[in-house]
Order: sequence, then C-alpha cells, then structure tokens
Amino acid sequence: METTLTINGELYEELRLRAEAEELPLEEFADKVIRTGLRTAATKAEFKQQTFKMGAKFNVDKAQAFADSLYDDEVIRKLKQGP
Repeated sequence: METTLTINGELYEELRLRAEAEELPLEEFADKVIRTGLRTAATKAEFKQQTFKMGAKFNVDKAQAFADSLYDDEVIRKLKQGP
C-alpha cells in the first residue's frame, strides 16, 4: 500500500540518517521504526507502585491529637525550667 505522510523536517532527517547507517531504504526503515513503536505501545504493562508498612506505633487517625500532646508536654517542660 502506498500513502503520503507529512512529517517534521528534523524527524525526516533523523530517519534518513539512521536508515543510511543501517544500510536500509528509507521506506523499509520507517516501516521498521513504526512497527516497533506500535508493538511497544501495545505491550506496555500497567505501572503498580509497591507499598510498604511504615510501622506506625500509634493510631494515625488521631495523629493531630498526638502531635498536640507532644507540643503540650514541651510547653510544660519549658515552663518548669523557667526563664
């Protein structure tokens, strides 16, 4: 099948140079590059982030209350020290 495809000048030049380096006709090299790209895009696996338990030693739902109590303890300690 024959068709006309308009591509960017820089892309054309890169394709031409690489085809030349591989000693392939431009049409054959372009076909090879497009097929490789399509296969890669079709077989791309879904990314899944691996997670790990952080080992929190307190109820994280009450984190603000815990932080407040630490702050209160520090204020009390400083007040006991005096100026």
